Amino acid sequence: MFGMAQDRRDLEETAARVYQDWQDSPKTGKVWTRTGDIELDLGTPLGRFELLIYAILSGAKVQVSTVDRTFSELRKRGLTKAANLAAVEGDRIESIISVFRRHYRALTSRQRKADALVEAGVRVLAECAGDIGGAFQLVGGDSDRLLDYIRGFSGIDLRAYWFCREMKQAGIWPKVSDSVCLAVDAEIKLPLWYLGFVGTDSYYLRDVSTKECLQAIQNYFHGNPFPLLVKSRHWCQKGDSRLCAGQCRVYEHCQIRFYRSAGCL
Repeated sequence: MFGMAQDRRDLEETAARVYQDWQDSPKTGKVWTRTGDIELDLGTPLGRFELLIYAILSGAKVQVSTVDRTFSELRKRGLTKAANLAAVEGDRIESIISVFRRHYRALTSRQRKADALVEAGVRVLAECAGDIGGAFQLVGGDSDRLLDYIRGFSGIDLRAYWFCREMKQAGIWPKVSDSVCLAVDAEIKLPLWYLGFVGTDSYYLRDVSTKECLQAIQNYFHGNPFPLLVKSRHWCQKGDSRLCAGQCRVYEHCQIRFYRSAGCL
């Protein structure tokens, strides 16, 4: 349990430093990576569609490692390309379900999830000329309409917020409002918890509530999740206090210390 609750003035100072770190951080490239060999080039229509597929696979109660394995196997079979998915008909959908049987353990119907992937391919080809990156223009540059459009893809659910966040972080949709990028996942919870903004009575990260995180983002970061995202990816996931001490401006406010290098997520 983290019990080092700070007063509002301390938290405001911490937030200001996190924000400054974000402003001073190098620009993020368009290559989205996951642990292992998954790299998506969001600078290309294929990479953007693959991110959508990854988000749809994540739109269930499922472990990240399971999504990674499933995505990688689908990719090997060419089933993360819009045209290939759109061409799947009838019995051919078994090619997707067979991958799910081996790799995809989630609290959702495999058939519905397979149908969702096929539908995504069909819709992106028909509505976005094969590039989901054009969706923002398709809805007239309206962020709320964009979120509704992305949520309209079967199986994605609240991961639509995550998809918008990653597209904005990569510079694909720079004008999208922060309000549709408020995905509260482990990457956002981690720095909020470590720095005492949330979860002072929580033993585990999973016990920290989404509502509490959203309130902290609004109260201390003006509804902008990106300073926390950058802090998490560049520092909090390193699992090495020596590195943090030398590079992180809020190290003295952090409530966790690693005595040897360890992965956080």
